[in-house]
Amino acid sequence: VKQRGAMLRIASYDLRSRFSVIQGAASLLDLPDNTEQERTEMLQILNRNFPKLATMLTELMDLARLEAGRESLAVKPFDATELLRGLVESAQPLATERGLY
Repeated sequence: VKQRGAMLRIASYDLRSRFSVIQGAASLLDLPDNTEQERTEMLQILNRNFPKLATMLTELMDLARLEAGRESLAVKPFDATELLRGLVESAQPLATERGLY
């Protein structure tokens, strides 16, 4: 039960983070002084993040089914490096825009 609660907290944090990236890209996309290249970069961020957000929501619904006892959990290994690299790549254009490393 503790692990499920921790997973729910992590999922919630990940969703908030993804929404923040999308919200940041959308607000930057709306700036009138943006170049066409900047608009293209912001659209690319949105296009990368919306499918990931949909996946995360599906996973959260799966977790809810686990909590309700409607599914069983199958734990399997994953590549954490790939996951982290994807997160960094999705936020990098926004960080660069804001002068962050």
